Order: sequence, then C-alpha cells, then structure tokens
Amino acid sequence: MFADLMGSRFVMSNAVELIFDHSINESNFRYMGARLCQLLDSLSLQQSNVFRTMLCLKMNHHKMEMERFMLNEQHIVRGTTLFLAELYIQMQNDGARIGEIGECIVSSMALLLNKQGPENVKCVCQSLKLETSVDVSTGRLIRSVLDLKANRWGRTAPIAVAPIQEVNHYDCNDSPVFYGPDGQVLTEEEKL
Repeated sequence: MFADLMGSRFVMSNAVELIFDHSINESNFRYMGARLCQLLDSLSLQQSNVFRTMLCLKMNHHKMEMERFMLNEQHIVRGTTLFLAELYIQMQNDGARIGEIGECIVSSMALLLNKQGPENVKCVCQSLKLETSVDVSTGRLIRSVLDLKANRWGRTAPIAVAPIQEVNHYDCNDSPVFYGPDGQVLTEEEKL
C-alpha cells in the first residue's frame, strides 16, 4: 500500500511525524514505531529515499529542541532517547547502522546525564540495554565520565615542558640517552 506513496514528501513527512510523536509519548509503541520506520525505509531501494530524508529532518529538528525540553519537559527527551535507541537497533543501511541516529542518541544521553535525576540515569541505562535499576555507584561512574569529558579528560592545566639542555657536541657518542621523570638526563649510576 505504501510502495506507491514512497515518493510523496507530504505522506512520508506525516508518517514520520505520527510515528515519531507516538513513539515518544507511548512507551508501548516504541518497538512498533521503530519496526514501522524500518518497513517504510526498506520499501525503497535507494539509500537517500524520501522517508529517510524526512526522518533525518525530524531527528535534526528534535535535536535542536532538546535543550528546551530539558527545562520543563524532560519526559520528552527520555522518550526520544528510548525511541531512537530502538530505531537504531531496527534500522540498518546495507548491514551498517545509520550514523545520524547514533549521533542523536549520544546527544540525548549527554543532555540527560548533565541533569541530575534517577529517571534520567535510568533512561540512559535502558537505552544502553542495561538493567533498569541503577545503583548509586553506577550513577557516580556515569557522572564521573561526563565530568572528565567536561574537563577535557583531565587536561585542565597546560603540560609543562622541560627546558632543552645544551649538548656538548664534542662528547657525542652512540649510546642511548635516558631521561628521568623530571625530564633530566640520567647519570650512569641512575641508569643501573
């Protein structure tokens, strides 16, 4: 029935909109919504079909709205994250996952983990297919990873570089030179 309508931007746009919105708001519909997307995507043999174009537009629009949703409607971000995770599992592109979906999932997870709350951590864990109950230590671990990322993976201070020592060009030999943790050349006694 849909094969004849696959080229219609109006029909595909409405289909994407309905599937996306229902899947976000109805947790029992997420799996079915992802399967419907997979079916509609498979009806066209072209990689850049109208359905996939409309789906990417919807994901990009939703991605731009996520920070606004985090202020008052976090349940929308959680629903979106879980639906996108299900969509990522169901949809493939010649055996490979669709990268845009993965990028949206990571972006949604980062937003959820930046806002404290057990529901947000639970959602991230569910989307990663972990257990639904998260103990305190797991939550701390996830938080520490986000903090590390925010601090450039622990590189908050510039790396100090030891000054270059002058080399006596007359004492050159072919033996290796070893340096200590302080950046100074080790003596013969220290090498042993």
